[in-house]
Amino acid sequence: MPQVIPFLLLLFLVVGTGCSHNPQYPAVLETADSLAYVNADSAVALLQRVEAEMSASSPAVHHLYDLLTIKAQDKADLPLTSDSLILDVLEYYEHGGDPNKLPEAYYYAGRVYSELGDAPQAIDYFQKAQTTLDALDLLKLPVPNAKRYEKLKGTILAQKGYLLRNQHLYKEALESFKLAYKVDSLACDTMGMFWDLQDIGGVLQTARDNEEAIHFYDLAAQLASVFSDNINLDDLIAQKCHCLIRLKRFDEVAEILHLFQPRMTRGNFETICTMYGEYYWKIGESEKAVPYFKKLYEMGSVFARWNASIWFSDYETKHGNTKAALRYMAEFSNLELKVRKLRDEEVVALTNSLYNYHLREQENLRLKAKQESLKSRLRYLSIIAVLSIIVLFYIFRFERNRRRNLASRYEQLQYLLASMQADKEKRQSVVDAGMSTLRSSDTYQMIMEKCKNGKMLKPEEWKIVEQTLQKCFPDFLINLKGVYDFSEIEWRASLLMKFGFSVNDIAVAVSRSNDAIYSLRSRLYKKALHDAPQFNSWQDFIDSL
Repeated sequence: MPQVIPFLLLLFLVVGTGCSHNPQYPAVLETADSLAYVNADSAVALLQRVEAEMSASSPAVHHLYDLLTIKAQDKADLPLTSDSLILDVLEYYEHGGDPNKLPEAYYYAGRVYSELGDAPQAIDYFQKAQTTLDALDLLKLPVPNAKRYEKLKGTILAQKGYLLRNQHLYKEALESFKLAYKVDSLACDTMGMFWDLQDIGGVLQTARDNEEAIHFYDLAAQLASVFSDNINLDDLIAQKCHCLIRLKRFDEVAEILHLFQPRMTRGNFETICTMYGEYYWKIGESEKAVPYFKKLYEMGSVFARWNASIWFSDYETKHGNTKAALRYMAEFSNLELKVRKLRDEEVVALTNSLYNYHLREQENLRLKAKQESLKSRLRYLSIIAVLSIIVLFYIFRFERNRRRNLASRYEQLQYLLASMQADKEKRQSVVDAGMSTLRSSDTYQMIMEKCKNGKMLKPEEWKIVEQTLQKCFPDFLINLKGVYDFSEIEWRASLLMKFGFSVNDIAVAVSRSNDAIYSLRSRLYKKALHDAPQFNSWQDFIDSL
């Protein structure tokens, strides 16, 4: 067994170990990766210029190129319309690619499915990104990459928060945003902390917890004023005013609006116009609200126009313009149908998303079970293979030793036969003298008495037999052992043959039949002497020793 241990260790090392590698990537990819954080459009353009070269490179390079392409497009706010590319990237990094890239691959898989409207699948990938990122040793990464991954932790939690909020899971979304704030605080990511506080306020506002929402909006504003002068606070101020209006704290709103000079953009005009319109409407200055609701009615989304039309219907009714009021009411009814349709589509999309997600989960479980079954089979086959190798090894060694023993015994037999032939007359006189002594011994008489009474010899009596033979024939036992590997019965029968006992007496002494003794003599003649022509039988050989 000790000889087999190094072989087995080598076998298990070959089967059970894999090779990890951190490939070197082209400088252009490193540049594109850094550029994506400061100028995503330029990163997209750079990656497009090297597409042919990167696609023809090694798997490690072209998969990183594909991942960076998705990353740059996402940061440049370009639509992510298919999951085929990210699935290929995931397949590579999940099965042997650079493990340091796997968290980011999972994150952008979440971003892709988020853009495709598959919230459950997106949340699942964000969770995987978070898990693999927690398991990653950031100390082994270059400092810039480690810092990015520290920030990525907060970004993942924030993205989960957005999806949970959109699914109306406000409690879970709030928890996710608060965790994001904690992680961003540890990473000293000021901008991330600002957005986390604003998002917390947004969830609380949607959940109608306006007092608490104002508290977090104020914290976000304080953070922005202390740490950054590049943050546009217009949306934050507008959202805080919404909460104050709901709480009917109009004096505070007036104080804020006195100094508020918002920069109206396509992205924030609905929030600001709604805030101004609602404020003036609530304090009874509806004329001042008109331009804001008018802008919402003309340029806003379906939901903004829906709210504006009901406001204008009420406004025209109060001013005695029945026709205009009816027209706005009809428009409100038409828009309400569209709103219901959009909400129904949202519900259907969510239902389909959940259904598809559950189908994928079932398929994943099926594939996982199949993979585990395959792994078990491979494990059992490996064990069987190893055991088979061990068995074959021992069979080979046993057979080799057996052949060596046979060869050694045959050489010893030939040497014995040659020595017997060389000094035949002298040897015969020694044998005759020994036989005379042997048959007159007490041992011979003891055996004769046992055989007459039909009793087999006891173990201690067999020892006496060997001792007597050793005295009468000093070389007999050693020469006999050297020619064959005897069984116990074969050995004892051969000893009694030397004493000259008959087949019947030997059969009684060893408790066997006469036929068994005849067969034994014939077998020993063939196997031990190889049908040597010098002797007529096994008895003849025994007598000559």
